[in-house]
Amino acid sequence: MKLNFTAHAQGLTKDWITIDRSIGSKCVAGPDDDVATIQGIQCLITNLLAIIAPIITLIAIGMIILGGAKMIANADNPKAVDEAKKIITFAIIGVIGIAAAWIILVLIQEFTGAPVTRFQIITNP
Repeated sequence: MKLNFTAHAQGLTKDWITIDRSIGSKCVAGPDDDVATIQGIQCLITNLLAIIAPIITLIAIGMIILGGAKMIANADNPKAVDEAKKIITFAIIGVIGIAAAWIILVLIQEFTGAPVTRFQIITNP
């Protein structure tokens, strides 16, 4: 017994398109909501990189709040207060490190002209 299946989506696959906006670029499906091909991985990575900064910011704010709450709750315990200070310090160092990395990338882009702040898979070498 042989079963024949047709994958209807295979005939409709296309590369995803990029919509340039003043804030940045966002990769979305085409006007027909077509299925992405493997070339759509560039759009996927671009979209993931676009949400990393807000996620890191939320995590840093959460860690600072956690450290502050721990510091207030354990004000009578010097060891716990030191741990809370370390949490806050490392959260601030992390945010400064991420900001410094972005500034360095922007400076490299300005001086060399290479688009190092945009993810792109080069298809034609």
